[in-house]
Amino acid sequence: MIIKTIGDSLTVGYSGKALGNTQASFGAAANTNFVRFTAKFPGKTVYDMPAVGKDNIVNVDNLTPEKLYEMEADALITKNSSALLTLRAADCIPLVFYMPEQKVLALAHVGTSGAALHLPRKLIRKLDTQPGLIRVYAGPSISQKSYRFPPDYDFDDKKLDASWGSYVTKETDGVHINLLGYVLDELKNCGITDENIEIEQVDTGGDPAYFSHRRHKLTGELDGRNSFGVCLL
Repeated sequence: MIIKTIGDSLTVGYSGKALGNTQASFGAAANTNFVRFTAKFPGKTVYDMPAVGKDNIVNVDNLTPEKLYEMEADALITKNSSALLTLRAADCIPLVFYMPEQKVLALAHVGTSGAALHLPRKLIRKLDTQPGLIRVYAGPSISQKSYRFPPDYDFDDKKLDASWGSYVTKETDGVHINLLGYVLDELKNCGITDENIEIEQVDTGGDPAYFSHRRHKLTGELDGRNSFGVCLL
């Protein structure tokens, strides 16, 4: 389990197989493991994102965690330093947006579905500030090398439009998707600058220390979910 600070603005944390699966549908110990994860952020109110693969953005500051649990949400916003925004994911990108001076924090769950719905762009608009003031941190996620599908895979269900052309490549071992590259280019096209983007160098699909749904599909290894959390300092 990794807990670290980003600049002088955020605390982030993420877990892998050493902690264990944290999604109840993949094992009975999940909730216990998740509580162990959130305990590393003492005194925080946990807002756990439902993460359904859509584009609904929710401000949690007027919500209880229980109310959030009843909603569909793939992005959360807060100005409250006592709020811990969490996400349980395998290969999707935990994408953090923050504005240090305004003390605004947002966390988005960006998989292929969310990226196809342009969730990052919609969240930037929702933050309603100059993009040059927004900083971004991308947590552990799957790399293009690891995001591999069989050559005959039907991508129709992923609803990838023409903008994905150069991000979906046919290679000798199958078809690869450059999810992170697509998302980073969208951020930059929205005005987020390179110097305001930090990327965690963890490939969930290639590192056996992390759960990966894509690797599970390719190899049959045990499926599960990693945890990610972020809060304002």
